[in-house]
Amino acid sequence: MKKLNPIEIRILGVLIEKESTTPDQYPLTLNSIILGSNQKSNRSPVTNFSESEVFEACESLMQKHYVIRHHEVGARTAKFLHQVKGTENCSNLKLQVLSSLFLKGFQTPGEILQKIKRSCPDIQLHEVNILLDEELKCESPWFKQLKKEPGKKESRWCHLWGDIDIQAVSESPESPQPLFEASAQPSNGIEQALKSEIDTLKSEVSALKNEVSELHKKFNELLN
Repeated sequence: MKKLNPIEIRILGVLIEKESTTPDQYPLTLNSIILGSNQKSNRSPVTNFSESEVFEACESLMQKHYVIRHHEVGARTAKFLHQVKGTENCSNLKLQVLSSLFLKGFQTPGEILQKIKRSCPDIQLHEVNILLDEELKCESPWFKQLKKEPGKKESRWCHLWGDIDIQAVSESPESPQPLFEASAQPSNGIEQALKSEIDTLKSEVSALKNEVSELHKKFNELLN
């Protein structure tokens, strides 16, 4: 496990997420990575990374052997895919938990479960808890359990792939919230989950439109 900066963490989280949630669009172009990194849903904090920042971070991740550049036959735009599972020899569940913590910050096991449900639809909460508990016994853990906050029923977890100000995050009023609230308000939870899905699909459609526009522009250049 190599230490990453915030941009590298976001990019790697996006690549892992999109590999399982939108496999037909994976590997990702640089533009898709930018859109996925800066989308306003399912991201904490919301960012506004520039093209140059994302490109430099992708180059750095390639040097660390976590990302490779992929060239498709006949394609004019290079794409990127992650190599975390092969480089670190981890399970798919551990990979998805890592992506969740990369993209959404500190979370309880229940919040992690809701975030990875689309990638791991058959995973149950006890399996997430078992994985996290095993990390407490590892010599080089990926995740860390935080001290339980006053008035909270569960402890949150964070990843250990980068420098994180635990005190600052624990005091933040914008701590990540679960997609599904307590059973007393199930409809609100479903509404939030659907809204999140819609925002994600809008982001993906926007990425496709941009790619089609670029192809159309290049096609016109060839005709002229």
